[in-house]
Amino acid sequence: MTSLALTAATICTGPLAAAATVPSSQPSWCGWRPAHDSWASGWLDSWVPIYDGQGTECNTIAYAGLTDNVDVMCEDAQWYHIFDYANGLYGWVSRSEFADLPGSIGNC
Repeated sequence: MTSLALTAATICTGPLAAAATVPSSQPSWCGWRPAHDSWASGWLDSWVPIYDGQGTECNTIAYAGLTDNVDVMCEDAQWYHIFDYANGLYGWVSRSEFADLPGSIGNC
């Protein structure tokens, strides 16, 4: 019985548990949704996290991939505010994650 409890504890502290961790407090800019909308299509390099703010300190709210239809709304400090059609949500992706950068993107 003890070995089963230890195994369960080990499983729960692995990489999946770390990926699901939510920051206890986020910077003030997390959750901000700008009004500016460019609606420019772009292509991602690979599966990437979508954050609720422009920084990895913000919560990951979904993942976007190569087959997702993603429109870029605007840019702020090397982060794109996007709409991901596959997930049906707005969020933020690092500009470096785009394989093909959209043309004219306005500032947020």
